[in-house]
Amino acid sequence: MSSETILAAQQRLARLVRQRPAVAQIQDVPATALWEGAGRTRTLHPDGNAVYTDLPRELGGDGERVSPGWLLRAALASCAVTRIAMLAVEHGMQPERLEVEVTSDTDLHGLLGLAREDGQRAVTGPLEIHLRVRISVPGASDADVRKLVEQGIHLSPMVGALAEAVPVRLDIDNGTG
Repeated sequence: MSSETILAAQQRLARLVRQRPAVAQIQDVPATALWEGAGRTRTLHPDGNAVYTDLPRELGGDGERVSPGWLLRAALASCAVTRIAMLAVEHGMQPERLEVEVTSDTDLHGLLGLAREDGQRAVTGPLEIHLRVRISVPGASDADVRKLVEQGIHLSPMVGALAEAVPVRLDIDNGTG
């Protein structure tokens, strides 16, 4: 897909949302994870694509597949790259290089349901997430590139889901009702 096609699609969607704001509220495509046993899962997209995960060796898995935690970091990285690239197109910029690396720090006490040494409950998710953006945009000033990246990160839906602490609703179907 060309930059022009992406820009045209964004502009069409922006016009539609401005004209009919109610169309902006959408339900995203579901991801359905199936347990395969031995720490492995298969997560399905309605179009037939699948993502396979495994527990890391340290948690008893084979470590032959990526972990769910890595998929979270991958989602953050790919969404950030995509949103920055979309903004670059809007601003007539052509990145020569655009790469986002996501790392995180985690306290395993939380995952294992253990209290920390000080008796406090540990966070189950990452303690901190770090995004490192490597970008080169010929002809653009450092200030313009910084503004582009900061705005792209701010508008990234995956980053926003974590940064804005999206509520999580739980429904349980135990097959008896």
